[in-house]
Amino acid sequence: LTPEECRRLMEVSRRWPHLYLFIRLALFTLQRMTAILRLTVEQVDLLHSRINFHPPGEPITSKRYAVVPIAHSIWAEVAQAVEDSQSGYVIEYRGEPVTSVKSAMRAASKAAGIKNVTPQVLR
Repeated sequence: LTPEECRRLMEVSRRWPHLYLFIRLALFTLQRMTAILRLTVEQVDLLHSRINFHPPGEPITSKRYAVVPIAHSIWAEVAQAVEDSQSGYVIEYRGEPVTSVKSAMRAASKAAGIKNVTPQVLR
């Protein structure tokens, strides 16, 4: 995405708060869609401003999950999502965890006039 396309996508995605937060997290953490959507509130350490993307209870394997700092520019949004979570997940829609943002991403990219935008292009 060009910076202008990214700006348009961000502006349009505000219609879908779960997508907006997903995009912000994807851009600032560079994590995969699945890692972001599986992120639980207990993986977010607001006190130390970091996110541990290793799912709790899963064995440590050769696939490494990052521990990333929470950028100052998204800290308040992440904190609000953690506080408001009804499901225990950071990204939720109507109180339920989101399993995919593909359809919302398609709708947002169409509304922004951008072709071929998928969650993977945000990495």
